[in-house]
Amino acid sequence: MCDPCVYGTKALHCVEHMLSINDSLAIFSDYSEFLAPLKAFLGELYSELSIPVAKLLSLYMIPQISSTSSSPALSDKSRYASFFRVIPSDVHQTKALAKFMKYFKWDWVGVVNLDDDYGKPALEKFLNNSKEENICIAFQEELPNYHTANQNMNSAIKEVADKIQTFENATVVLLIVRPEHVKMIFQEIIKRNITRIWISSDVWSTARYLMKMEGINRVGEIFGLTFLTGNIPGFKDYLQNLTIPPGVRNDYIWEYKQIRFNCSQQSEHTSPSACNVTDPQEQNDDHLLRAVDLTGAYGQRSAVLCFSSRHQETS
Repeated sequence: MCDPCVYGTKALHCVEHMLSINDSLAIFSDYSEFLAPLKAFLGELYSELSIPVAKLLSLYMIPQISSTSSSPALSDKSRYASFFRVIPSDVHQTKALAKFMKYFKWDWVGVVNLDDDYGKPALEKFLNNSKEENICIAFQEELPNYHTANQNMNSAIKEVADKIQTFENATVVLLIVRPEHVKMIFQEIIKRNITRIWISSDVWSTARYLMKMEGINRVGEIFGLTFLTGNIPGFKDYLQNLTIPPGVRNDYIWEYKQIRFNCSQQSEHTSPSACNVTDPQEQNDDHLLRAVDLTGAYGQRSAVLCFSSRHQETS
């Protein structure tokens, strides 16, 4: 497990590090007989990270399975031979968005997208689909991704808000951006007392902290699109009854229970009954069920099951 912090170079470093565990990274002229120390990679989260990782792993023909990367580019097997995903590509999402707008007769819309490998292809597909549905684009604005300094991002957010405010007749705005960008846009929109109909791409449609942000009820109506999810058998019970078996080390559960139930901890996540607890490691509650978006876990489970079935077929 490795956190790339939304940097493509860091993602590649993570992969190389994991490939080199117990041995140096092997360099061969022919990888047909190469036996990797790891049999599959789960991730990345975002398409712009999955793309460079997929290029590297396709060299070794090591499977990479993503539950969230939806860029159409990743469907090209000649370039990303060992990449798999458990969600449809944005080819289908943008077509659905255009048909959704046509159904409600929203034919004059604005679009805001990211200037990365997720936002640009999705924008291109949507523009083609919108023409087919006779939907006119009032304006189109592009935001930088995470690698840009905060000052530049703040300036870009204000420019987007200016454009939205200027085009008053474009009452519908499609946001093909990440949740963090949506939050900054909405904060600026709330300041200006602007109301629109917002259309969400799948990447932020289920972000809980956006639903809870202060003033969210003042931005207007929000319509979200997401992929099918479902319940994971036994997962809710597991989250309510986290235990560490005897002789097993699990720093994640240990640290969570210390934060949640230790009376001396000063955290917004500390349980109100923490000071009445004798042993934090023996306590359980339903906090995670209320605080965690379980829909994301369903996609991860699907990715694991996908690898498991492929592994059984080849073993």
